[in-house]
Amino acid sequence: MSSTKARARSQAGAGKTSNTRLEDNANLEGVGSIGENYGTIIVNRGPPNETQSQQPLAHSVALKYRADRDEQERLIRQHLTNHRASRRPIVFFIHGEESQHVDGFVQRLGLEMIRRHLRAINGTDQVEWKNVSWPRGGGRTAEDAERIAVYKDSLTGELEIMNGSAAAIAERIALYRRPVVLSSVHRQVVDEDDEPTVRAVLEMWASLPDLRTELSLIIIVAMIYADLGRGFMSRFLSRPKTSTLALKLAKFDGYRPNQLKAVVLPELSDVSLEEVEHWVRNVLRPPDIEDALRRVREVFGAKRAPLPMVALEKHLEALAPTDRPRLRLQ
Repeated sequence: MSSTKARARSQAGAGKTSNTRLEDNANLEGVGSIGENYGTIIVNRGPPNETQSQQPLAHSVALKYRADRDEQERLIRQHLTNHRASRRPIVFFIHGEESQHVDGFVQRLGLEMIRRHLRAINGTDQVEWKNVSWPRGGGRTAEDAERIAVYKDSLTGELEIMNGSAAAIAERIALYRRPVVLSSVHRQVVDEDDEPTVRAVLEMWASLPDLRTELSLIIIVAMIYADLGRGFMSRFLSRPKTSTLALKLAKFDGYRPNQLKAVVLPELSDVSLEEVEHWVRNVLRPPDIEDALRRVREVFGAKRAPLPMVALEKHLEALAPTDRPRLRLQ
């Protein structure tokens, strides 16, 4: 056959799709020309390996912190989605007692949840994550600039800029070319008023010029309630009254809506048995699910009352296999 006719046959068959299947041990010599003439070749590898299809999620240090907080995570996803077309900052306030492992939840957001949701929104899970020191409350007569001096100094250091002007901050955020996540964790001090500091920091972010791209600045502020001296066991036996800090933070939900998006999430509260069972079935995915559920139910006891994360942490960690592959994002 002449080369001209061979080329004609090749061009005529280029748009066809072949149903040909090749076994794993088939001779794949010349596969390039076959694909050129007949389209994609499907290699039949037989039925999927059952153990591979049932593999659990990758293990990370934050795995145990995924046993609860579904309501907070749902609200974060909702607000990020609604805010995706905005060039204004979005600020999330997280709050709760130390026994609820507030830092662990912040780590879970930064390493996993926010990245996963941004991938769904923007098609990328790359973020620039910075930790910014939160300032103390300051005196009652302190000016706003004095209250947030520590915050701005830490912020300029993390962003590696010479000054903390609004224009310089906005320009630096644009240069990262990916969403910037700024997280701060603050422990409440008894008899210190945090409300003016929160307002001063929000006013600072409200003064920022429009960012160059949409959903490019996410700010997480986590606040741990002051320890009022209750005994360790008393924390499990009775629920305290609503924290004064929680009441103050509630005032800032929706603050300055035209300049920024401020979201005060529900308090991180005790974890229910139902939440942990959901974690076992959908996140942990152990090889012996009934054994794992039995061990979880034993932790909650006969009354099955909700427990703080500090009482659950070691039990949840014990359920996670130590040989599980590490999470890629860590």
